[in-house]
Amino acid sequence: MARASDKGLGGMFGGLLKRTLAAYLNGTARQNPFFDASGAPISTPVVLDKTQRAAAYAE
Repeated sequence: MARASDKGLGGMFGGLLKRTLAAYLNGTARQNPFFDASGAPISTPVVLDKTQRAAAYAE
């Protein structure tokens, strides 16, 4: 028998939907530590060539 505080699967998905919608409405869903407010990356991406990649995996 379920506890009185257990709202079941529907309650779980309802809570998830509520928190997701709230995050999108107040902007917290867009916050990302890798990009600034304008959407540009914080640091410049570097593409390694095969020798650099091999050296990184060897360490």
